[in-house]
Amino acid sequence: MISNYLKSKNIINQIPSKINEEELKKDSGGGFYYLNISDYSTTFYYYRNLFNSYEIDKIIATCNKLPQVDGKLGSYNSILNKENRNSVISWVNINEETKWLYEKLTGCILDVNKSFFEYDLTRIEILQFTRYYGSDNGLYCPHTDCNVGHSADNRKLSFVMQLSDPKDYEGGELRLHQGRTPDIVPKEKGLITFFPSHVLHECTPVTSGVRYTLVGWIYGPKFR
Repeated sequence: MISNYLKSKNIINQIPSKINEEELKKDSGGGFYYLNISDYSTTFYYYRNLFNSYEIDKIIATCNKLPQVDGKLGSYNSILNKENRNSVISWVNINEETKWLYEKLTGCILDVNKSFFEYDLTRIEILQFTRYYGSDNGLYCPHTDCNVGHSADNRKLSFVMQLSDPKDYEGGELRLHQGRTPDIVPKEKGLITFFPSHVLHECTPVTSGVRYTLVGWIYGPKFR
């Protein structure tokens, strides 16, 4: 039952105000405000020009020589379901040919994390080179990268580096889902997009050409 008091009109006007109207008109530096103001989203970060065009072409050439398998779903990459994930991947092991790549990415990761995410990070997983073929309607449906409960530490930070020139393929948008409207990542050759591993994201169907990407996951102690 609604009380007569709540039914009455202009209730808000019946409550005496203790607010100093003059104080409301002033600009105040008190209270709370964001510690860091930046031009970037609160969830993801773009990093440009880490690798030049020659280095990117070298990455593609090196990775195209590696063993190829179909991308799969599941915690242990064990379920083949091409309706939800249709891609061909290679694992980029650390050796004399690829060590330079890991070293250069490590510096970038540390800089980005220090200036933006401030996570407690310890190691990077073996990199994944991914191919999405337009001839096969390559895609990866919305998913997250987090691995909560499956290891002693957690995937905390993910990144996707776009290797293909945007004129070489159509479709294949990297989309980050953080609300009703997804954020669509620019199609820039060499652009690295960092985002928390729990963020829902996808690669929309590639309709022509080939989209190459380099994907990485960075681990740290479990969140508490």
